[in-house]
Amino acid sequence: MSGLPDTVRDKLVARSEGVPLFAVETVRSLIDRDLVVPRGGQYVLADADGLDLDSISAPASLQALIAARLDTLTPAQRTLVDRASVLGLSFSPEAIAELCTDVPDPARVLSELVRLQILSQESSRMSAEFGHYRFVQSAVRQVAYGTLSRRDRKWIHLAVVEQFARTGEDGDDTAAIRAQHYLDAREAVPGDPDAEQLAAAALVDLRKAAARARALGSPAEGARHLRTAITLTDDPATLGAIGCKLGRAELDAGEFDSAILHAEQAKDAFMSVGDRVGAGLAVAIVGSCLANWYSNNEQALELVEPWWEELRDREDASETLMALSEVVMAGRARLKGNLHEIVEARLRLAERIGSTEAIADCYNTLAVYYAAQSISLSAVLLEASADLARRHHDVPALSRTLTNLTAQQIPRDLARALEFGTEAITVARRAGTPWRLDFAEANYALAAWNAGDWDAVDAVISGRDANQDLPLEVTVVAVDASRALARGTPWQPLRTSFPDDTDDIALRGWVTFLRALRHEMSGDLESALAEGVESVELIYDSTGVWDDLAFVWAPVTATALRTGDDQALQRLLRLVDDDAAQLPRGLRGHRAHVRGLLAIRDGREDEVEPALAEAVETYTTWGSAPYRSRAQADLGCWLMSVGRTAEGSRMVDEARATYERLRARRWLNELEESLATIRTPARSAT
Repeated sequence: MSGLPDTVRDKLVARSEGVPLFAVETVRSLIDRDLVVPRGGQYVLADADGLDLDSISAPASLQALIAARLDTLTPAQRTLVDRASVLGLSFSPEAIAELCTDVPDPARVLSELVRLQILSQESSRMSAEFGHYRFVQSAVRQVAYGTLSRRDRKWIHLAVVEQFARTGEDGDDTAAIRAQHYLDAREAVPGDPDAEQLAAAALVDLRKAAARARALGSPAEGARHLRTAITLTDDPATLGAIGCKLGRAELDAGEFDSAILHAEQAKDAFMSVGDRVGAGLAVAIVGSCLANWYSNNEQALELVEPWWEELRDREDASETLMALSEVVMAGRARLKGNLHEIVEARLRLAERIGSTEAIADCYNTLAVYYAAQSISLSAVLLEASADLARRHHDVPALSRTLTNLTAQQIPRDLARALEFGTEAITVARRAGTPWRLDFAEANYALAAWNAGDWDAVDAVISGRDANQDLPLEVTVVAVDASRALARGTPWQPLRTSFPDDTDDIALRGWVTFLRALRHEMSGDLESALAEGVESVELIYDSTGVWDDLAFVWAPVTATALRTGDDQALQRLLRLVDDDAAQLPRGLRGHRAHVRGLLAIRDGREDEVEPALAEAVETYTTWGSAPYRSRAQADLGCWLMSVGRTAEGSRMVDEARATYERLRARRWLNELEESLATIRTPARSAT
C-alpha cells in the first residue's frame, strides 16, 4: 500500500502483534470493504482521515481460523476464554475465578490455556500487572467475544459489575470500566425492559469517571466520558448539567469550538425549564472561550456582565457566580477596566464557599494588574498565591501562579525565571490544561532565549502541534524568529496567521512585533522599525516596563540606531526613561547599552566605557549571556579602536565564543565587520 499515514501503519503493526498474516488479511478485508482502493497502479486508502481501525473486526479469514481453534478447546477451557473475553485483553486470576465458579479448578485451566498459547501470564515483578493473564492475540479475544450469544454477553457484563461491588472495587477509579460494562450489557440486548435502567447506571458512573479525570488533570479524558454520558438522557436539567461539565472539560482541554457548542446547548436546555442559574453557568463557559480563545474580551464582557449583575445576590448560585466572576475579572483586567469591585465580590464568594483556587486566582489577577504600578506589591500577591496553592495542593492555581512568577522574574533574574518556568511547565502538564501549558511554555521560552539557552527553545517548539491555534503561541513564534534572525538562518514560522482584531493589547503587541521581525528578515528596515515601535508601545501600555517589554525594546531600539531614525529612537527612550526609577535589571542593562552606543556615535568618548561597562555588569547580574556578549563586543571594539587592544581583544574573544555557542552567525558577521573597520586604518599606517 502507498501513502499509508504513520498513525494507521502503527495501529496496523500493533494489531498484527507480530503475525504478518494478520496484517495481510486486514489489508485484504479493507479492500473487500472498499476502504482501500486501486489508484494509479497501486492500492491506497480511500479516506485516510476517516479510517478507524479500532472499529474494524478481525478479517473474516482469520476469524474462521481462530473460531476453528477455539472449537477444539475443552468445555472448561472454552468457558473460561469466553468469560475472560468480557473482562478485557488482560485480567487478574482472581477476577476470572470469580466469574467461573462453575469451572472446576480454574487455576489449572488457566495453566492449560497458557500452554496452548491462548493466554500468557505476566511474570515480571516490575509490572503493575504481575501475575495477570493476557490474551496472546487480541484477535482471539475479539473472536471469542463475538461468538458469545447476546444473552450470555449481557449477564457476564453485569456479573463483572456485581463482582466489583462484592470485592469493594466499586469506587470512582473503576467508574469508567463499570460504565462500559453497563453500556455493553445494554447494547447486547437493547430491547430488554432494563435497558433504561442500565443507561441510567452507566450515566452515573460516567459522570463519576469524568469528575475523577478532571481531578487527575485529564480534562480531555473527562470530556470523552461526558460525550458518551450526554447521549444517555433526554431530561433537560440533566442535559444542561452534563453539557456544562462537558463544555468546561473541553475548555480546559483547549477544544474551544466544541466547548462553545456544548455550553450553548446546555444554556438552551436550562432555559427550557426556566433555570437561569444553570443557564448562567453555561454563559460563563462561552464567555471564557471568547476571552481565552478568540481574545475578544469586550464580547465576553458584553455577554457575561448582565448575567453577573442579575445573579450576583442569589444564595443558590455559588458555582455559577464563581464562573461568571472569573470571566468578568479577567476581561476587566485585560481591558484595564474597574477591577476592585469584581475582585472584592469574587474574594467574598470564594471565602464563603472555601475555593482556594478562586482566592489564588484573585491574587494572581491583582498581581498582574498592579505590576506596572508596584512590582513589590505584585510580588507579594504572587507569593501569597503560590503559598496558598501549595498548601492546598491546588494544581491549576499553582500553574497560573508559577507562570506569572516566571514572567515577573524574566526582566529581573533569569536564573530564577528558569527555575519558576521549569516548575510551571511541570505543574501545567499535571493540570492537563493545554492553554495553561501554552502560557507556561511561552514564558519559559522567553527566559531561555534571554539566558542564552537557545537549544531549550527547541524543546518547546518541537513539542508543539503546528495545527494548534492557541493565541499565545505568537510569543513562542516570535522567540523562534528572533533566534533565526540572530543566526541568519532561513525561518519557517510555526504559524502564518495571527489575530489582528483582538482587544488584548499584549497579544496585539506580540503580533505586531512578529511582523516587525519578518520585515527585518526581508531587509525592509523602515517597515520593521515602524511595526517595532508600535509593538513596544502596545506592550508598554499593557504591562509597563515589566513583563515582556525588555524582550521587544532591545531589538527595536537596535533597528532605530541602525537606521539613524532619531525620532523613533526618542519615542523608545522616552518610554523607559519615564520609569527610570523602577526599571527592571534587563531594561537597565539595555538602557546603559544604548547610552554607550549613542556616546560612541556622538563622540562623547568619556561616557562610552562607563556606560558599556555598566551594561556588561548589569547583563551579567541579570544572567543574560546573549546580551552580555553584545555589550562586550561593542565595548571590546571601542577599546581596540582607542588603542587598548589587549583589553578589547579579551572582550571580543569572549563575545565571539558566546556567539559561536549560540550559533549566532549574523552576530558573528557583524562583529567581524566592526573589527575590519578598526584594523584597516592600522594596516594603512604601517
